[in-house]
Amino acid sequence: MRKHGAYLRPVGDARQLGSPEAGGGFRLIEDKHGSHQLMEVVRFHQEWERENSLLLRAGDVAADRAYTGHGRVMEGTQDQMQQAAVDRWVADHLAGRETILTT
Repeated sequence: MRKHGAYLRPVGDARQLGSPEAGGGFRLIEDKHGSHQLMEVVRFHQEWERENSLLLRAGDVAADRAYTGHGRVMEGTQDQMQQAAVDRWVADHLAGRETILTT
């Protein structure tokens, strides 16, 4: 690639869980060639979410307390959780929000 003046710049997170088939490709690239890390979290609206996302990324299991404390963790049977997910999606839809429900 150098011969043709091209660069390959993979963008990802070596610490984010990938699909089982991926085999940790970003981690292999980072280990062999190094990497740059973006330090500013912009994905979340609330400050506690930004800070907590970094704790989770670092593997700090205590980070789950922030999610529990902010009502982000629910529990129930599989049927109850499926119905709760659908109910919340419908409520968002009726309120005019664009929401994605993934399973």
